[in-house]
Amino acid sequence: LHERYTAALSQHQEFLRLAGRYRPEILEALKRRAEPKEAMELIGRIPQIETLKIKNEKFREQEYKDCISDYCPENWVKVLKTTYKRTKSRGSITSVDRKYQTLLEHALYSEFAFALGIPAGQMPRFIEDHIHDMES
Repeated sequence: LHERYTAALSQHQEFLRLAGRYRPEILEALKRRAEPKEAMELIGRIPQIETLKIKNEKFREQEYKDCISDYCPENWVKVLKTTYKRTKSRGSITSVDRKYQTLLEHALYSEFAFALGIPAGQMPRFIEDHIHDMES
């Protein structure tokens, strides 16, 4: 378990470096173990989480970076929902959206997987099933 946690921490550090927001205080947040209750509460709130309101397309990537810079998984969901919605409306995905979608899916699924003890590869289905069950 310690090796998995260390590997996940390393991946999150890389995520923050790529997002241009690596800071020592964020490393402390990364070391905090995710709690199952927090993960399930966030999964339950996903349908209510709003997308970002991008004011200027020229600054889209900066707005994504600003939103995810505080290591808040709820903000990761905001950016992901924004990229999904934008891809659906455009019919294709941009390179910026693909970059952040890939980074954030990996970070979010890893965080949930660690907290819930479910393999990260099963997370998309788990989230979808949980939301569907809540709506039924």
